[in-house]
Amino acid sequence: DWIVVFVLLQAQQELSIAGMVRVAKTTRTLRILKVLKFFRLVRLAKMNQVMSSIFVYIKSEIVRTSCNIALLLVVIIVVNHYVGCGWYFIGTTSQNQVNWVEFFRINENSTTYAYTTSLHWSLTQFTPAGMEIYARNQVERIYSVCILLFAMVTFSSFVSSITSAMTHLRSLRTEPDKQKRMVRTYFSENDISAELNQRIWTYLHNSHWNLKKRVHERDIPILKTLPETLKTKLREERFFPTLEHAPFLRKFSILHRNGIGAVCFHAVETSLICT
Repeated sequence: DWIVVFVLLQAQQELSIAGMVRVAKTTRTLRILKVLKFFRLVRLAKMNQVMSSIFVYIKSEIVRTSCNIALLLVVIIVVNHYVGCGWYFIGTTSQNQVNWVEFFRINENSTTYAYTTSLHWSLTQFTPAGMEIYARNQVERIYSVCILLFAMVTFSSFVSSITSAMTHLRSLRTEPDKQKRMVRTYFSENDISAELNQRIWTYLHNSHWNLKKRVHERDIPILKTLPETLKTKLREERFFPTLEHAPFLRKFSILHRNGIGAVCFHAVETSLICT
């Protein structure tokens, strides 16, 4: 009898130790996952800063808008990638229940087919499209509902952002064509001579349509809200490289640095002269 009691106590102790080991391993795994998640968030934050700094150096509004559209598409693909991977993970871990991976015989095909099927399912959750893959147990159904709720919130935002960017890009490309059509209509309705017509077209092509229009400070109303110190620094960096070609102003800037800033702020103006 005592042997039986000793064996039972020993087995209970070993089970307790094994349970503690499993808990410790689980805790360690969760801690590692939290650390990895933190580093992933830090990496995403740094990537966002890098992309913002790159966009500062893009001068063309058309290129900037096109890059915004491309980034939105990349974000959509990345989000659907993770959603699809989660869908496949749930399907492969639900071994005690009928799951979609076994029901639709996904494992009988290649890994590429399994990935593209999961990605296809993910894309259908964000769009009105449908497919033959669907949930086969409670866990998969809960995951599908959660993804649908997430898609309802995010998809409309992505669509509106892409639509507004495309509209803006279309307006940037069609404005010169619209002006050309108006000029042609005006010349046609008023019987403008061919010689004058050609001269005007040549001038417009050389001085307007074939030249990049420079943006001046007066064209940006929000810059008027800057404090005077920042306005002075802005105009100094803008105008001083031109002013220093004059020997007197170059010497004056060496002797009186604040004075040349005041000159750039109060006494310099830009104008466009067409010849």
